[in-house]
Amino acid sequence: MLEFEDDFDLEDDDSKSEDPQVPEEYYSGAFVKDVEQFAREEMDRFFSKEELFCGGAIPKDMLNSQEYVTMVLNTDISHGVDAAYKVMQSESDVAVVNKILEKLSKSGVPKEFAGGILLIYLELVKGVDVDV
Repeated sequence: MLEFEDDFDLEDDDSKSEDPQVPEEYYSGAFVKDVEQFAREEMDRFFSKEELFCGGAIPKDMLNSQEYVTMVLNTDISHGVDAAYKVMQSESDVAVVNKILEKLSKSGVPKEFAGGILLIYLELVKGVDVDV
């Protein structure tokens, strides 16, 4: 039978090693920052040639707000499309959503980000009030 010298508390929130040799990027907090940065880069790339529905370039600080980044990271394609269809007014608007999804696909946006970026596009570029 195996014997263990120490029990590990898996509920302990302080999971950082005391070892100064372990770099900071090995911790999950760094991973979250990396994913958030990747989402921001994809948002910037996708919206780089788009304009606000009222005219003018989309300000980076608006696009990269924590609210929008959180939306991109937490809205999968299924929930994004459902939310988009709920705020659209007519059947012809379904074609608009489909065209946006096609544009997202062709531009290489990761499908994990497409639902949130779809909703941001409707809000900023099409002027649709999206309240998710």
